[in-house]
Amino acid sequence: MFKNKIFIVLIALLLVAGIYSAVGAHSGSSNNNMMGNGYNGQMNGFNNYPDNNQGNYGMMGPNGMMGMMGRGMGYGGMMRGYGQGINRNIDYSLSALGMTEEEVKDLAVELVDRQFGSDYQISDIFIFNDSPYYISVVEKDSDQGVFELLFDPYRKVIYPEYGPNMMWNTENGMSYMMGWSAPVEENMMPRQEVLENAEKFAQANDFMIEDEGHQFPGYYTFHTADTNDNTTGMLSVNSYTGQVWYHNWHGDLAEVISVKEHQE
Repeated sequence: MFKNKIFIVLIALLLVAGIYSAVGAHSGSSNNNMMGNGYNGQMNGFNNYPDNNQGNYGMMGPNGMMGMMGRGMGYGGMMRGYGQGINRNIDYSLSALGMTEEEVKDLAVELVDRQFGSDYQISDIFIFNDSPYYISVVEKDSDQGVFELLFDPYRKVIYPEYGPNMMWNTENGMSYMMGWSAPVEENMMPRQEVLENAEKFAQANDFMIEDEGHQFPGYYTFHTADTNDNTTGMLSVNSYTGQVWYHNWHGDLAEVISVKEHQE
């Protein structure tokens, strides 16, 4: 956990340093303002909409500040070892990797144990065909969500998931590391109300919300599905504001594999 906190501090410092350039690049557009209105703000990455290309230039977008910081590792940037950005030309399918599900599980468990210790375990892994995998990490004893990770099986590295994991996590995210006051727990929205917010957003964008996922400190992440009930990805909702953040930086989902039983 200590290593994770050091990394998040680095992210926070770089984020503050880049705010001015991000503002300048998007001044004059109400839909791309820095803080936004809960759906269109620059802090929401891709303007929260599944296929909104304009959001690619938001702070969390692949062409925005966080995305460029991520790509920096491969091209002489500062964030060596983490936040690599997403190269859609890489085939991340299991067949291309030459790995089985069991081998992927073993590698992911090894990396998480090495980085964070034995108090946490992986709940599940989202395997994408054209982007790094997604990992949800929970407390081993309570199954409470702790944080979210991206997992690059080619380079055998894990690094923090973009979006809510960095910005909303009240125990392991940027607000915690910067010493900002944590929201009062009694002000949290009931889970059902949070889920309804997610469902309203999904209906407006022609997909569905599965009643699956985890509660992380400060927010929930739910699984998304297409109209045929096929799981497609994930969407997060802030536990205090009800703000929705769609994870559209991921690629084409191949499958979701459960890892919890693998570690017991």
